[in-house]
Amino acid sequence: MIPKINIAYKGISTGKLRRYFSFKNFTDLFRVPIGMAQAFSVLRAFKPQVVFSKGGYVSIPVMFAARLLKIPTILHESDITPGLANKVSAKKVSVLCLAHHESQRYFMKHKNKIVTGNPVRESVFQGNSEQAYKITGFSKDIPTILIMGGSQGAKHINEDISLAANELTQHYQIIHIAGHGKLQPALPILEEYRSRYKAYEYIDEQLPDFYQITDLVIARSGANTLAEIDALKIPAILIPIGSSASRGEQLLNAFAYQEKHDGTIVIEDELLTYKSLIHAISKILPWDKYKRIEKEIPKESQGVKNIIEVLDRYLGDACIAKDQKC
Repeated sequence: MIPKINIAYKGISTGKLRRYFSFKNFTDLFRVPIGMAQAFSVLRAFKPQVVFSKGGYVSIPVMFAARLLKIPTILHESDITPGLANKVSAKKVSVLCLAHHESQRYFMKHKNKIVTGNPVRESVFQGNSEQAYKITGFSKDIPTILIMGGSQGAKHINEDISLAANELTQHYQIIHIAGHGKLQPALPILEEYRSRYKAYEYIDEQLPDFYQITDLVIARSGANTLAEIDALKIPAILIPIGSSASRGEQLLNAFAYQEKHDGTIVIEDELLTYKSLIHAISKILPWDKYKRIEKEIPKESQGVKNIIEVLDRYLGDACIAKDQKC
């Protein structure tokens, strides 16, 4: 993604700690010091005034190298609960940015922290509804549901959508992003409603357009997804990944989001059935009462603005300290 927008990019090697048994957990241990050496070399050549990290295992060697070179660091945590990489990096970070007020309790010892919200990419606010209707062939008079399980898709969600598709298409139009290699064979949908179901393996550039005609999102509850649907004020049914497959951050994300947003229903993955999904949809989009609501949508991300303010302030201070112009 980075080369596409003409930003200079350097990759490094690093290791990942998996939450299940894998021989790669042992072999990856040897990749971490290699990544640290590579990060040290890159940072020493690039000479940044500050290092900004969004976390993830690839960030650890970079943050470690930045400390060795005495480069100020700014860390951003997207989820309510911090991941392992951010727990490690936060101990010596210069400034800690948080997406949620609730996250502050995990960083009680850190004095220099600020709640910025999550950044949302600019393109999300630039969707074109007419383009979406042209691509899908959908009607403007029927509610549209957008279903997505991330770039890898979500097998359980896909299976239940397959079972529910025939009933759902009699009342709604469906855009289903199934994930790479996870498109279902022809679903048992009545012929007269078949045009109301559009399935894709993965989309990126068209997603902002699809958002513009979406009346309900059915999705996992990753931080980026929640930030986008929150910014666009779209009702949601959230199906978070369970704690058995992750550290449980999606569950916390989903229930915290539900508390703050009317028109949100959370169904835990272990409790998801096609019947529970249909019932949840009918509670948010009753077809006999449905009326499209025109919402006032912001034109930019407040999270991006807040993070840029932090970076500007810190870069300005760093330049003054070194008697440089920035």
